[in-house]
Amino acid sequence: VLLAVGAVALALLASDDGQTLRPVIEDQLEQQVDGIRQFLREQEQR
Repeated sequence: VLLAVGAVALALLASDDGQTLRPVIEDQLEQQVDGIRQFLREQEQR
């Protein structure tokens, strides 16, 4: 799922020249990375 989202984001950046969508996509990816980190932390604590 996460890789698919990243691929979609890269495709959007490429097709859009990164002008209008880039800030939105970067924000989305940052939120996902934070979610992944939190998930991994929770896994380690078990």
